[in-house]
Amino acid sequence: PDVAWRAVPPHHLRRHPRFEPLPGAVDGLRTAEDVRRFPQSSWQWEAVHAGRITTSSAVAALGLCEAGPAAVLGVPPGMKGRHRAAEACRRCRADPIATDLDGMREALLRGDEGG
Repeated sequence: PDVAWRAVPPHHLRRHPRFEPLPGAVDGLRTAEDVRRFPQSSWQWEAVHAGRITTSSAVAALGLCEAGPAAVLGVPPGMKGRHRAAEACRRCRADPIATDLDGMREALLRGDEGG
Protein backbone atom coordinates (compact mmCIF):
# COMPACT_ATOMS: atom_id res chain seq x y z
CA PRO A 1 0.00 0.00 0.00
CA ASP A 2 1.03 3.59 -0.63
CA VAL A 3 1.10 5.01 2.89
CA ALA A 4 1.26 8.60 1.62
CA TRP A 5 -1.99 8.01 -0.29
CA ARG A 6 -3.54 6.35 2.79
CA ALA A 7 -4.59 3.35 0.76
CA VAL A 8 -6.21 0.56 2.71
CA PRO A 9 -5.81 -2.95 1.26
CA PRO A 10 -9.14 -4.48 0.16
CA HIS A 11 -8.79 -7.44 2.53
CA HIS A 12 -8.54 -4.98 5.47
CA LEU A 13 -11.68 -3.21 4.32
CA ARG A 14 -13.60 -6.47 4.09
CA ARG A 15 -12.75 -7.28 7.72
CA HIS A 16 -14.09 -3.98 9.02
CA PRO A 17 -17.34 -4.44 11.00
CA ARG A 18 -19.13 -1.74 9.01
CA PHE A 19 -18.09 -3.05 5.61
CA GLU A 20 -21.04 -3.83 3.37
CA PRO A 21 -20.13 -5.80 0.26
CA LEU A 22 -21.69 -5.11 -3.10
CA PRO A 23 -24.61 -7.32 -4.03
CA GLY A 24 -23.71 -10.82 -5.19
CA ALA A 25 -22.63 -11.77 -8.67
CA VAL A 26 -24.03 -9.72 -11.51
CA ASP A 27 -26.61 -12.02 -13.03
CA GLY A 28 -28.09 -9.70 -15.63
CA LEU A 29 -27.85 -6.33 -17.30
CA ARG A 30 -31.16 -4.48 -17.57
CA THR A 31 -29.48 -1.23 -18.61
CA ALA A 32 -25.98 -0.23 -19.70
CA GLU A 33 -25.52 1.45 -16.31
CA ASP A 34 -25.71 -1.97 -14.62
CA VAL A 35 -22.09 -2.62 -15.65
CA ARG A 36 -21.08 -0.46 -12.67
CA ARG A 37 -21.94 -3.42 -10.43
CA PHE A 38 -18.93 -5.41 -11.64
CA PRO A 39 -16.13 -5.23 -9.05
CA GLN A 40 -12.98 -3.38 -10.11
CA SER A 41 -11.03 -6.59 -9.55
CA SER A 42 -13.05 -8.46 -12.21
CA TRP A 43 -12.12 -9.07 -15.84
CA GLN A 44 -15.52 -7.59 -16.75
CA TRP A 45 -14.62 -4.23 -15.19
CA GLU A 46 -11.43 -4.09 -17.25
CA ALA A 47 -13.30 -5.21 -20.39
CA VAL A 48 -16.00 -2.54 -20.00
CA HIS A 49 -13.35 0.19 -19.98
CA ALA A 50 -11.57 -0.99 -23.14
CA GLY A 51 -11.92 1.50 -25.99
CA ARG A 52 -13.48 4.13 -23.75
CA ILE A 53 -12.38 7.37 -22.15
CA THR A 54 -13.32 7.59 -18.49
CA THR A 55 -12.89 10.53 -16.16
CA SER A 56 -9.67 9.12 -14.71
CA SER A 57 -8.19 8.28 -18.11
CA ALA A 58 -9.18 11.69 -19.50
CA VAL A 59 -7.16 13.39 -16.76
CA ALA A 60 -4.13 11.29 -17.70
CA ALA A 61 -4.66 11.68 -21.46
CA LEU A 62 -4.74 15.45 -21.06
CA GLY A 63 -1.30 15.32 -19.41
CA LEU A 64 -2.52 16.44 -16.00
CA CYS A 65 -0.69 13.56 -14.29
CA GLU A 66 2.70 14.67 -15.68
CA ALA A 67 5.15 16.15 -13.17
CA GLY A 68 4.57 19.87 -13.88
CA PRO A 69 0.77 20.00 -14.07
CA ALA A 70 0.44 17.43 -11.28
CA ALA A 71 2.51 19.61 -8.94
CA VAL A 72 0.47 22.73 -9.73
CA LEU A 73 -2.85 20.91 -9.38
CA GLY A 74 -1.91 18.94 -6.26
CA VAL A 75 -2.46 15.56 -7.90
CA PRO A 76 -2.04 12.76 -5.33
CA PRO A 77 1.23 10.81 -5.63
CA GLY A 78 -0.53 7.61 -6.65
CA MET A 79 -1.96 9.31 -9.75
CA LYS A 80 1.24 11.00 -10.94
CA GLY A 81 3.50 9.77 -13.70
CA ARG A 82 3.97 9.45 -17.41
CA HIS A 83 2.77 5.82 -17.27
CA ARG A 84 -0.75 7.14 -16.59
CA ALA A 85 -0.94 8.77 -20.03
CA ALA A 86 0.44 5.63 -21.70
CA GLU A 87 -2.16 3.47 -19.92
CA ALA A 88 -4.98 5.84 -20.89
CA CYS A 89 -3.84 5.69 -24.51
CA ARG A 90 -3.60 1.88 -24.43
CA ARG A 91 -7.07 1.54 -22.97
CA CYS A 92 -8.59 4.04 -25.40
CA ARG A 93 -7.03 2.31 -28.42
CA ALA A 94 -8.28 -1.13 -27.35
CA ASP A 95 -11.26 -2.62 -29.13
CA PRO A 96 -14.45 -2.21 -27.09
CA ILE A 97 -15.92 -5.48 -25.87
CA ALA A 98 -19.34 -4.34 -27.11
CA THR A 99 -21.08 -1.25 -28.39
CA ASP A 100 -24.66 -2.00 -27.35
CA LEU A 101 -26.52 -3.57 -24.45
CA ASP A 102 -27.11 -6.92 -26.15
CA GLY A 103 -23.42 -7.17 -26.97
CA MET A 104 -22.51 -6.36 -23.36
CA ARG A 105 -24.86 -9.05 -22.10
CA GLU A 106 -23.33 -11.63 -24.41
CA ALA A 107 -19.72 -10.67 -23.69
CA LEU A 108 -19.83 -9.91 -19.97
CA LEU A 109 -22.19 -12.54 -18.61
CA ARG A 110 -20.62 -15.61 -20.19
CA GLY A 111 -18.33 -16.08 -17.19
CA ASP A 112 -15.24 -17.32 -19.00
CA GLU A 113 -12.69 -14.62 -18.17
CA GLY A 114 -13.37 -12.83 -21.41
CA GLY A 115 -11.91 -15.40 -23.73
